[in-house]
Amino acid sequence: METCIIIRCLLISLIAVVFYTTTAFAHAEVDDFLLQRLSALESKHRDLQNTIDIQKKELHELKRTCSSQETSRYSRALNGSAEYARISFTAILNHDVNDPNQHQTIKFNQVITNEGNGYDIHTGVFACPESGMYLLSVFAGERGIGGGAWVSIRVNSVAVVEAVVETFHDKQDLQGGNVVLKRLNKGDTVWVEAIGNHDHVERAPTVGITTFSGVYLYP
Repeated sequence: METCIIIRCLLISLIAVVFYTTTAFAHAEVDDFLLQRLSALESKHRDLQNTIDIQKKELHELKRTCSSQETSRYSRALNGSAEYARISFTAILNHDVNDPNQHQTIKFNQVITNEGNGYDIHTGVFACPESGMYLLSVFAGERGIGGGAWVSIRVNSVAVVEAVVETFHDKQDLQGGNVVLKRLNKGDTVWVEAIGNHDHVERAPTVGITTFSGVYLYP
């Protein structure tokens, strides 16, 4: 009887030891799994943080490069160091134009300035060599009785601004003009055109009172 009790106790103890051992191993496996997962997540977090840091540096460098290029671009344009920034012209009329036809191009045949070679005295047309913002102007002189002129600046055949001058007695000298800021594209053509019939555009013996000018300002 006592032997049976002892054997039973030993079996219970053995079962308990096996149970606790199995449980301990199970907990250990779970802990190892969780530690591995945690380590993997921490590694991914470090990789992501490194990627973010690298992208931040690249973004910073890109912004600095863009800012530097833009500043340099405007600086070159303002200082006239870029070839495309040296665009300007002024041409005058050194002869009278009597009774021009309506829509006749006024050919300003004497050049004072033509940097960039955009203006052609043979056609009276300025061919835009570089896209950007331009200042364009026209001034028409008139003297004597019954004289007058009505002209327009045209860009690709479209009137942009007009100018008019008219005298009423033989002792009167007048000048009319207009100025416009206009964004042009490379290849655009600009000229001055007579609007009215039987006009008269005056020249001056020594200096230009009838002029056509343009200058590149900025991109």
